[in-house]
Parts: sequence; C-alpha cells; structure tokens
Amino acid sequence: MKREGIAFFVFLVLLLLSIPFESDVATSLLPGWHVEIYPPCCIAAIILFFVTAGYWILLKRAVRMNPILFVTHVLLSIPTVVFIRLPFLFVHFQAIKNVEDYGELFNKRMTMLECAFSLFILGQLLFGVFFLLKLKQVLKS
Repeated sequence: MKREGIAFFVFLVLLLLSIPFESDVATSLLPGWHVEIYPPCCIAAIILFFVTAGYWILLKRAVRMNPILFVTHVLLSIPTVVFIRLPFLFVHFQAIKNVEDYGELFNKRMTMLECAFSLFILGQLLFGVFFLLKLKQVLKS
C-alpha cells in the first residue's frame, strides 16, 4: 500500500465513526412542524465525507502529502469525532442531584463542543486550502 493511501483510510475510518447509526438524522423542533435541526454529528459526517473524497482524489492523482499537514489535520479532527461518538466520557449527567449543577454541567459540555467544532472547522479549512493548491498544481502540469 502506498504511503499516500494512509490519509484516505484514516479519514475513511473517521467518517465511519462519525456517521450516526442509532438515531434519526433530522429532528423537528415542534411535532408536526416542518422545521428541522441537523445534529452536529450529521454535519461532521457530511464534511468528513467530502474530505475523504478529497483525499481519494489526491490519492488517484498521485499527489504527495505533506506529513506535518496531515498529522495536524487528523489531530484537529479527532476531538469532534470522539465527542460525537463518546459524549459520556466528557460529562456524567447521572451523578447530578441538584438542578443548578445540571445547568452548569450542560454549559461546560456545550463549551467543550464549541471548542471541538472550532478545531474541526479549522482543520477542514486547512485541508481545503491544501487541496485547492495541490489540485491547481496538478491541473497546470
């Protein structure tokens, strides 16, 4: 297996881990209304699908990957996938006895989620710039 194929397979695994298998994709705010909210796991799965497709295109065009950029991209993407798949590792709601503590714990969880998604979006933007530059080089030659 080529070394460049590792990037594709790593993001394929991250994509498969981020796909929600146990719940509905879109949920309604009010029953009967046609307003839907897409949970963060679905948004991350869609983004990771396009990133995985981008790595596949780079693999097929025989573009050499920058290892530092790849490792940075993976490290910025992993917290979101872990937070989506294993949310119970970050906050234990069962141990709460007081309602005020529940609100505080929920706020902490939302802050962690915002940080994880900010890192995730930063990693995807970094990959997008790299992908466009490499694709431009390939199309010129």
